[in-house]
Amino acid sequence: MQSKFNHPKHLNPQSQETLDFIKENQDANPEDAALKASNNPKINVLFAVNQISGKQIAKTKLPNWYMNKQVIYPAHISMEQCSSQATAQYKAQIVHNLIKDNNLNKSNTTLIDLTGGFGVDCAIMSKEFSESICAEKQEELSAISQHNMIVMGLKNVHCVNCTSSEVLNNVNSATIIYIDPARRDQKGSRTYAIEDCTPNVINLKSQMLDASKFVIIKLSPMLDWRKAICDFNGNVSQVHIISHNNECKELLLVLDANLHNIIEIHCVNNENITVFLRKI
Repeated sequence: MQSKFNHPKHLNPQSQETLDFIKENQDANPEDAALKASNNPKINVLFAVNQISGKQIAKTKLPNWYMNKQVIYPAHISMEQCSSQATAQYKAQIVHNLIKDNNLNKSNTTLIDLTGGFGVDCAIMSKEFSESICAEKQEELSAISQHNMIVMGLKNVHCVNCTSSEVLNNVNSATIIYIDPARRDQKGSRTYAIEDCTPNVINLKSQMLDASKFVIIKLSPMLDWRKAICDFNGNVSQVHIISHNNECKELLLVLDANLHNIIEIHCVNNENITVFLRKI
């Protein structure tokens, strides 16, 4: 399947001076490190600062990435926006249950992440599938994701450098499509309404359901989940409201081609999970 798409470029190797600087300043304030590095023309300042900042964030947010010394980190905004390891593991449990409860053969399953980003969700969910496609339209970010999938030993993940529309126009047999639309406008300001996100998942709904058995959509925790259900005209089967220490972090919707008038609502706060049914 991945042969239809553009493959990410290979990352350029960094100078030994850059690598040494990162190692020596991994606990430093990134802004201070940037000033210090700017005095040495042999140091790639932007790359070095991204690695220092990324490692510091990953230490608590992405411990598996932090433990792997070969991982490369993206720009700070991508680290801020990516899922935590804990919430990605919860998504992996969702897809595990969907595959199990619908008696699907795991050896013939495909995950397509239409908005791969740094690749955290795809990396963790991929362990539940025989094949995974991680699509990311930003060239550098796609290359970083590809590098990390390799050094983390995820041989069943194929990174492609293309848009969600390009993927959807070329696939028709996925098991699960996952999409996390960007919640910032062209000026970088936050957006919350589903129709203001990029891509517009309401407009893509029919195409995604034609291409996959299930669709999982990550939305802003600020959204009214009741309205979100209505926006998708009966195709939502599950809602997952994910919190950490009583702070809502993510809103997930699970869709399929059927129409549902009774929906499972899963409320998660750390290790506590409450499930109830809501009639629509």
